[in-house]
Formats: sequence, structure tokens, C-alpha cells
Amino acid sequence: MRISTILCAATLALAVARPASAQGNVAGDWITEFPLRLRVMNGVESSEGTGRARLTLRLKGDSVLGTWLDITSGAAQPARTRSLRGTMANGRVRVETDPPDTRVLFDGTTEQRVQMRTVFDFTARGDTLEGTEQSIAADHSSVAHSRPFSAKRETAH
Repeated sequence: MRISTILCAATLALAVARPASAQGNVAGDWITEFPLRLRVMNGVESSEGTGRARLTLRLKGDSVLGTWLDITSGAAQPARTRSLRGTMANGRVRVETDPPDTRVLFDGTTEQRVQMRTVFDFTARGDTLEGTEQSIAADHSSVAHSRPFSAKRETAH
């Protein structure tokens, strides 16, 4: 009877420890690519190339905090850093840029400046983050279609 109790307790301890190790996989530096100057005309996306960014993520309980640093070489605009804040639950991470940044929306006739956040929803699989990203107006007046998001763990910088 005692051995089965000990085995049951050991199995339970391993099961409880597993989510914590999965959470540890999210912390660190990640490299992602993103479209530069994204345009959507008549439902068709186009961009002026691809940029690169370093995401630095850290965990504090179930909170995920971090930064997005644009590391695109030769970019016409200066590198920008954005704060990321969110949560992790059941191995799934949801972070968003905070505070929102100004984006220009053009509907073909008028141009509008809108405060928007980018929301990332992903899971870690080894040295890869996979999920989606979506831009949402701070006042929820505009929501872009979600696009695939991925990042690879940075090995050295």
C-alpha cells in the first residue's frame, strides 16, 4: 500500500512539474520576421520587404513581459522598441504591444491615424514560437485579419 502511495505521489509531482518546464521554454530571446509597410488593397496584402525583430520575453508567475526591438539592418526608419505584456495559460501565450502605436489606415480616399496594438497569440515548441498576430485599434474600431506569426530562439547575439 505504501509503495503505491509513493508512486502515485511521484507521478502527481511529475505531472504538476511539466507545465512549469513548458513555461520556461518561452523565456529568452527570439528572432522573428515581419512585413515592412504592410498594405491591404481590396483584400490583398503586399509589403515593401521583410524586417527582423528580437523579442525578449520573461515570465513572472503567469505574466509574460518583454520587448520587441526592430533589428532590421538598413531600414529607412530608426529602430523602435515596443513593450509587450500578457499572460500564459495552459501553454498558450497571449501578449500585446503596450502602449499602442500610431498606424496610418487608408481606405482608398481618406487617410486616418489610429492607435493600434499588435496582439500575438502563440505556443512554444522547442526553439520555435508559432501562432498568430493581429492588429487591433485601441478603441476596437478596427480589427485586421490575423496573420501567421513565428519566431526562432536566438542562439547568440
